Amino acid sequence: MPGHKTLCLILTCGFQTCLLLLAGLTARAEATSESDEQANVAITNKPSFTASVRETSGQGYITTRAVQFSIGSKRAAFVVPDDFRASTSAPDKVTVYSDDYLSIITFQMADIKGRSMDADSLRLWILERYPGAEIQDELTLSAGNYSGPACDLVHVVDGVKRKTRIGIIPTENGILEFSLTSSPEQFPKGELAFRSVLGSFRTGESEVTVRIVRMYGPS
Repeated sequence: MPGHKTLCLILTCGFQTCLLLLAGLTARAEATSESDEQANVAITNKPSFTASVRETSGQGYITTRAVQFSIGSKRAAFVVPDDFRASTSAPDKVTVYSDDYLSIITFQMADIKGRSMDADSLRLWILERYPGAEIQDELTLSAGNYSGPACDLVHVVDGVKRKTRIGIIPTENGILEFSLTSSPEQFPKGELAFRSVLGSFRTGESEVTVRIVRMYGPS
């Protein structure tokens, strides 16, 4: 099909290797300078956002849950990690939470119009959003072909200490916000799922379909 590409992503889990096929994607290499330019993108209009959770299965495939959504004219998807569930009931927001509710991952369009997308601006925005929070680390998040600044912070919610990683990723269709919130003790476990979400995130001009083929190595 003209203009229709398939991207293969290899996922290795223990002794099993999964081949993740995301169809309808536009795969391209991003230069470092292009990523730097993304940090200065200023978004003035919040794009439309719709999302749904779908399962794909079939002979030779693993049943897979994925969040599929549209951001303006773009289509995108990411795989829901094992032992996690996804909800799209809230408007303009996707929530992915562990079965024990100890780790919560959110994805939404960031509401930070008029700000530059650099680490200093993110830091100020976080401290306004989480008064009294302590920023512990600053890093970079990557999702698909995009990247942006992120921070780890410790804050108190209803008297309980929580740790959150929050990042903003500029794209041509809007500014994406990814976050993970957990207890400090459970944070490393939640971080694995968070990395899985970011690692499987892909965008395309048409609907993104997810298929996973399980391949076994020699016994």
